Amino acid sequence: MPEPVVTFTVHGRQIPRGSKRPIPKFDRSGKWIGTIIVDASDGHGGREWMSQVRDDAIRAWGDFRKPLEGPITLRIDFVRIRPKGHFRSGRNSSLLRDDAPSHPIGWPDVLKLARAIEDCLSSVIYRDDAQIVTELLTKRYGPSYMTKVQVFAEPENAVALPDGRQLKIEITDVDLAGNLFPSRSMTDQYRRVRGNADFPRIDLRYTLEVNGQEVRSGQESLRDMDYTHQTPSYSSYDPMRYEKLLLEHWFKARFAAPEPQ
Repeated sequence: MPEPVVTFTVHGRQIPRGSKRPIPKFDRSGKWIGTIIVDASDGHGGREWMSQVRDDAIRAWGDFRKPLEGPITLRIDFVRIRPKGHFRSGRNSSLLRDDAPSHPIGWPDVLKLARAIEDCLSSVIYRDDAQIVTELLTKRYGPSYMTKVQVFAEPENAVALPDGRQLKIEITDVDLAGNLFPSRSMTDQYRRVRGNADFPRIDLRYTLEVNGQEVRSGQESLRDMDYTHQTPSYSSYDPMRYEKLLLEHWFKARFAAPEPQ
């Protein structure tokens, strides 16, 4: 799996979102005039939890970064504290009971825990949670309540080798596009690209195998002097987007095109 575009951890007890409950609505005379459907997490605790998640997401993503537009993968790992009933009593209160479950299989539902996170990240890290094309959720026991969130940007036009083929690549040298400069905070770096002699360069060796047998190998020197005019297929916040695009174009040209009959 590629590196996430953003990772952050939220500390505190998670509140699920997604359970709906009807509330009848009456006029001043006491006549029923309809029903309001509200979310079960819209109480004080639910609002505080979602506010904390949103604040941590903004802090990790940045105040002025635009939300992602393309397909994304979302991974959320929930850590919950074991109930006291899982432990023995007296001098053995630190030991688990023999019948204590290994995983938190009870309330709250992991899907409803995830819904709260998804809603908080909308319009912050991504435009809409409909962009989530792959989602990995885990719920485990641990020493404290904690939620780890990772967001991955998916290429919109990914290609793959046919079944039975394996490509091995060894990168021997890389010269990244642009130049790195320290940020104002001096705790990070940013890359400035000008489209002149700062184009990306990658030297590599490769071996193509079919059903375990080597059928092709060689060395390549990849260059893209027109990289600033290429149609982007990766997030503008991906620090390796120019190099990934260079490798993607090389891969498509060498291996994705149908071989002559």
